[in-house]
Amino acid sequence: MRITILLLLLLASLASAQTVYKVITEDGKVIYSDRPAGNAKPVELKKLNSVSLPPVKNRVPTATVQKKPEVKYTIAFKQPADQATVRNNNGTIRVSATITPRANGLFHLFMDGKQVASNTQPNFTLQNVDRGAHHLQIKYLSGPGKVLASSPSIEVFMHRASIFIRPS
Repeated sequence: MRITILLLLLLASLASAQTVYKVITEDGKVIYSDRPAGNAKPVELKKLNSVSLPPVKNRVPTATVQKKPEVKYTIAFKQPADQATVRNNNGTIRVSATITPRANGLFHLFMDGKQVASNTQPNFTLQNVDRGAHHLQIKYLSGPGKVLASSPSIEVFMHRASIFIRPS
């Protein structure tokens, strides 16, 4: 847009620099031209009206953009409870948690410090978990992998029947 205006102003200034001739035809019509004809007379042009504008000042925005307050997410286990004993011969543990405020994202379940499952909801089912004590933790991650919330670690105990343990 600026370039177009500059070109028009440049053309207007070039046009005003040339001599303009006035020709009156036999039937009384007045014709203006930039080329002299037989009975053409040069026309003295008046100075063009122009307005000089004050310089534009860079405005500093008056209202600062307010950042959205960072949301603080919290994750709490619903099941199993901390220090719970899970008795399942297949080694299955169902894990569920709640996140406040509700969020859609990616949840990762960690068992003994290693990631064992991922889900879009904080609900997991672990299969074939070894007997003994295990530490569980859930982390909520944003799209690029930033940890937004992390649950406290809980300890659960898996009890499975063994063929080596026989009643006497």
